[in-house]
Parts: sequence; C-alpha cells; structure tokens
Amino acid sequence: MNTSRARGVRCRRGLPDSVTSAVAPFGLALALVLGPAALALPAGPSASATPSTSPSDDSSTTASPDADEPAVTLTLTDMTPAVAQLGDTMVLTGTITNTTDADFVDPTLQIRVQQAVPGTAVAMERWFDASTGPRGRTVPGLTGPYPVTVPAGGSAPFSFSIPVDGEIGFPIRYDNWGPRGLEVALSQGGTTVTARTMGVFHPGETGEGETGEAVPEVDLQVGVLLPLTPTAQEWTDALAQGRAVSDLAGERVRDLVEATGPAVSWALDPALLGAPLGLSGGATAGSDPTAAPTDPTTPPTDTPDPAPDTGEDPTDPADPDDPDAPADPADPTDPATLTGDLVAAAGDRDILALPFADADVPALAGTGETGRDLLTAARESANELFAAVGLQVSTTTAWPAAPGVSQDALRLATGAGYSAVVLDGVEDPDDAEGASTSTSASASPSARTDVTSGAASVPALVSDPRLSEAVSGEAPPGATTSSETLASRQYALALSAVLARDVTADRTVLVTADRTAVGAIGTPDGGKAAALGSRVTSLLEAPWVTPTGLDEAFASTPSAGQRTTLPVTGDVTSAAFARGADLVVDGLTETMEIGSALERPEVLDGVDDVLRTALSGAWRLDDSSPAAATDAAEAVLQPYRDAVTVSVPASLVDLFAEEGAVNLTLTNTLDQRVTVDVRITPDQPALRVDDVDPVTIDPGASTSVRVPMVAVANGLTRVDVDVLSPDGAALGPVKSFDLRVRAEWETVGTGIVAAGLGVLLVIGLIRTFRRGRRGSDGNVPAPTPTEETP
Repeated sequence: MNTSRARGVRCRRGLPDSVTSAVAPFGLALALVLGPAALALPAGPSASATPSTSPSDDSSTTASPDADEPAVTLTLTDMTPAVAQLGDTMVLTGTITNTTDADFVDPTLQIRVQQAVPGTAVAMERWFDASTGPRGRTVPGLTGPYPVTVPAGGSAPFSFSIPVDGEIGFPIRYDNWGPRGLEVALSQGGTTVTARTMGVFHPGETGEGETGEAVPEVDLQVGVLLPLTPTAQEWTDALAQGRAVSDLAGERVRDLVEATGPAVSWALDPALLGAPLGLSGGATAGSDPTAAPTDPTTPPTDTPDPAPDTGEDPTDPADPDDPDAPADPADPTDPATLTGDLVAAAGDRDILALPFADADVPALAGTGETGRDLLTAARESANELFAAVGLQVSTTTAWPAAPGVSQDALRLATGAGYSAVVLDGVEDPDDAEGASTSTSASASPSARTDVTSGAASVPALVSDPRLSEAVSGEAPPGATTSSETLASRQYALALSAVLARDVTADRTVLVTADRTAVGAIGTPDGGKAAALGSRVTSLLEAPWVTPTGLDEAFASTPSAGQRTTLPVTGDVTSAAFARGADLVVDGLTETMEIGSALERPEVLDGVDDVLRTALSGAWRLDDSSPAAATDAAEAVLQPYRDAVTVSVPASLVDLFAEEGAVNLTLTNTLDQRVTVDVRITPDQPALRVDDVDPVTIDPGASTSVRVPMVAVANGLTRVDVDVLSPDGAALGPVKSFDLRVRAEWETVGTGIVAAGLGVLLVIGLIRTFRRGRRGSDGNVPAPTPTEETP
C-alpha cells in the first residue's frame, strides 16, 4: 500500500535572526535532548508582535470573549502534516489574542500529549473537554520560553514546530499508532492559556514493531458521496430570474468538484444539466420572449449601417476552432457550460442519479399514491437528462434526504423503480431515539447492509454518522480552542483511524456529505470548498484508507445477519409541501391538456420542470415553502389560460325558429397556431346546441364560428361559451349571452297563413257549388256585362 501520499508537507523552519539570542539557551537544551532539528520557534513574526486588527482566516476564531471567557486565548488554526509519520516535522499554527490591559510577554510554552490511543470515538471526544477530559503528559524536551509579545487588546500569530521521532513523548509503532490528543499551554505570570487539538500519528511504510516485524496493513475502504444539488436559495433566485439553476449554483459546484478530487462519488441532481427554466413560454402574439425590455428613459439611437455581406450567417454558432469564440449555449456538453465541466470531470467515478430537483422522497411518502406518481415522473425525467448528455449513472439507487427516512419512504422509492438505497446513518437507538442505522461507537460495521421495510429487504449502504458529520465540517463537541476547519479535519482522520484499528478484516465505510453543509459552501457562514476538500483528500490519502466507489461498496459482502430497521413513518410531510404536491399534480395535468391545443406543445416542457422544483428536498432542509416554484409556474401558465378571447352578442338574441345559429368571433392571442373546441352550454333545457367542429386559429388571428342551435321550448336562457383544448383545458374565460327562444311564432304564423288559404279555398268551393246547382234547375244565369247575347 502506498502510504507516502499521506505524509503531507514537511515544514522545517529555522529561527529568525531577531530571536536567536533570546532562545539560544532553550534551543541548546532541546538540541541536546532531541537532536539538531528538534525545535523551530516562530519563523514568520518577530518576538515583539503588533496588534492585529485583520480578521482570522477562519470565522470561528474571531469571537469576542464574554465575561466567563479567559482574557488571553490561543486558537489553533492549522496543523501540517495532517497525518504525522516518523521523520516528519509537525507545525502547529494559530493566533494568540490578548483582551487584557497588559501585554502578554514571553510566556512559557509546554506541549502535552495524550498517553493512550483512544479506542472509541466517545473516548476520543473526551479529550476536547479540558475540564473533565484526560490530562496529557508534558513532554520535557518541548518545554521552554516562547518569545512573543502580545500587546494589550491585540493579537499575534503563533507557530511551533515539533519533530516527529522517538522523543515526541511516545513511540510510534504498529500497536500504538492512531489519534492522540495534543495540548499547547502558554503561561506568563498568573495567566495560563491552553488549546487542544487531535494529532494522528502513523509509523509509515517502514514502521516496525518492538520485535522488528513490519506494520500490518489495515485496509479500511472508505467511500465518500458528495451531493451536487441546488439549494433552496439557488432555486428561488433561478425561479425569480427565469434562469437555469446551473447559472446560480455553477460556481459553487465547480469549486466543490475541483476541491474534492476524482476519488469521491457524486449524487447528481440532473437539474444542474438542464436549460433555463421555462418561465417565458407564454409569449403572446407579436412578442419576442427573448427580447430585453426597453428602458423608456433611454433615448433612441441611430440605426447603424448594415454590415457588409461576408457570406456568413451571423446566427451561426461560434467557430469551434476559435478558442476565444463564445460557447454555444444550445450545446449542453460544451466545456464552457456547467454540464460540460461535469461531464469532463466525471471520469470513471461512480455517479448516483438523483430524481429531478432531488425530489423529497420522505416528504412525498406522506402524500400516498400521488407521491409515487410524482417520484416516478421525477426519476424518469432524470434518466432522460442523463442520457441526453451521455453521463453513465446509477439510476436504480435512491438517496433520500435525511432526516425523516422511514419504511414508508423506502416503499415509495421501490414503487417508483429504485432497487437499492443509500441511507445517512443515525445514532444507535441505545443512544438516541430513531432508526437503527448505525452500530455502537466502539464497533466498525460495514456500510453494506440490508434495510427492511415490512417483509421486504432492500440492499443498502449506510453511512457512518460521526465520520460523515466530521467530513461535512462539524467539529467534535468541546473543540472550542481550534478552528472548525482544523478541528473537523483532524476529527475525521482520528475517527477513521479508530475505525481502522478496530477492524479484524477488510471493511467498507461510507461517508455522506451533508446536503445542507455542502449547499452552504461559498456563503459567509458556510466556509470554503477548499476546507471541505482538505477534509476529503486528507481522509482518502491516509495510509490506512483505500478509496472506494459506490459500486464496489454495494458489491461487498454485508456483515453476517446485519439488518437495518427503519421507523415505520417519518412524519416530515408539511402542510405546505402537501399543498404544493397537489398543485404540481394539477399543473402537470393542465400543461398536458393545454399542450393538446398547441402547434408546438414542447414549449411547456420547461413549465413541467418548474413545477417539479416544488418537490425538491431543498425546501424542507431550508425550512422554507415550495410556493416560489408553484407561483412561478402559475404565472407562466396564465397566458395560456387566456390564449383565446371570445366575442359574443352584446344584446339579447331572439330565436324565432325551431332551428337557428349564432355567430361567435374567436381571437388567438398566442404566438403559435392553436386548435380549440367550442362548447356552448345553455342553462335551460329550452335550447339544444349541436357540436361544433374543432377550430384552428393562426397566431394573432381571429375567426368566425357559426354555432347551430335547436329550440326545444319557449323561454329565456343564459348561454355560456367555453373555449377548450382537445383534452379539456380552458383556454379563455367563460363568456355568456342571453337568448330568447320563440319557436311558436313560426307555428302561429304558419297556422294563420294556412287558415287564410283554407278560407279562400272554402269560398271558391261555395261559388263553384252554387253555379253547378243553378244549371241543374234549367235556369240560365244572366250573362255578365262583358258577355254578348246571342
């Protein structure tokens, strides 16, 4: 095993000329005991320090002392190398702060070392409580005056070098390597200030035991899973600005990828691979959704002369051979985009495919069948995005966002298509209530296990809770005299060493970086990606650690009989999330129905993505509402809900016949062709309306629609006009008009005419009858005046 990688930076510093005479006696004594390279006192500052008003590099070291705090404090900020091996020189650096009214001058320095290697994490953590924890033994060869002057109300840097050899106060052998507490004490007059940290010591490749045997290799396989997901704030900003969330999270994600190196696995939210959120899909006719708004206060400028014709299309993408040409934003694999950077950095690492927007599995578990449908859709959307950019990912492993993971959440995940799960470890039930996803602090269980949900059993990887918290940046309890950056890094190394010493066979340990802590990287309170990178790389480069990926961890053999039982329910579904989930379901249904009327329904795909962001676990982890997503989607859909306007008769319409028609005018306000159904609904049964054929309207155009009607009875009725998509979505407000049915007028008129004709027919018949009767009596009727007499 290659252990040289963990040696870190060798820092051997000499004495400055300004303090040589002051420390000569002390240095001579140490040289006699420890050798010529035993001690290097501060190489940077002079013995007489001036007040420092600049802030420390670590925000945790700049707190103002309370009344109960010591007036002089020492805060350790760094230790190099992180793992000390035989022959190294360990350098401790920090800051001395003096809040008293007197100078703190030339204190006596002592180095104290914990005598026994702690065998458990709990025993190791006791060291950081200086009042009740174990006391360290003073190393005689590392005791003497420390030349420094810290003025009243000021501060001064601290630096001290410790040679790592047999005289450090304990031997470094195969049987006693590991973490040991280190304490630095500075005393002057009646004032003593101390600072504690944790060193990790290893004999190195050539280390041998007391009898000369080689140090046995301990193979602790450690996998680190890094979440690359947008935060709630990044989602909020992206939604407000209508931009791709990768634009807002890009810098943070790039820093994380660079700092943590190629050995970590990723849990990647595919939303970071997507295009800008679809917040401009509702463009109306004649508008350009991509055009920037014009400032009315800006005076118009002269139109420039047209450019000469060069034979090139100015809309063509940038020249790929020109390194200075702008990237083509339509190409997601372009190295200038975040997607391109992620694809390039992916290499052969294992990547876990999170559902779109890192959908909140525990919260969705509280929404029943709706949750399963939504998670299934989010998983399928993720798979499509990963396939589009060519990333090889694991699509069947879920990593629900803790806390709140339960059997209900596991059933939901398996129902949505997942067949394995990664779980964030929690405390043993003997130590804390909740799920049993870890063993005791004195054991080193394998990460590979099986998690039970009712009668079902699912392959799982369970992270080590303490080690995961340390890598995420959490310092051990009581570590107040070291910066969080130093304390958490050394804590992580020390924990891994305790785990490695505890194993009797190869073990796999999983570290899951906390989503919230990783999301805070780059914020004033979240530290820097470099600090996380230091913790990760120091851990994975430790001599006793072999980095491993998720696939190898899943392929390992679980501990015999090891099973992990989750609580039945997580109870993390808030009322706001449940309401948001219902709105997402309604919105997804509406976009599908509206799309059936559009010539280009794909413009609504981005709206679906906006809706699905409401399901992100980031909202719960940030204790915020997903309303920002649902409200944004509502705003985008509104132009489609008003896509077609209807002009109806403004006055009362009379229908005098049993059949008739009313003309309506439909206007398309969108910038694309629509095909709609017109539905006429009378509120009285006196009227029956025949179906109208689907109507196609060009962008910004109007068309007249003839609606046939059949009178059933006389009366006054209100008629409602709905314009719907073929799948039933409303594309405009309901319009109404009044219609009076007088179908009997036609019948009465026909009767009157018929009666008149009947009367005329009767009169004609009577006259004919009378003429015929006179002829039969022999009387010849008198001739009319026009007739001639024979």
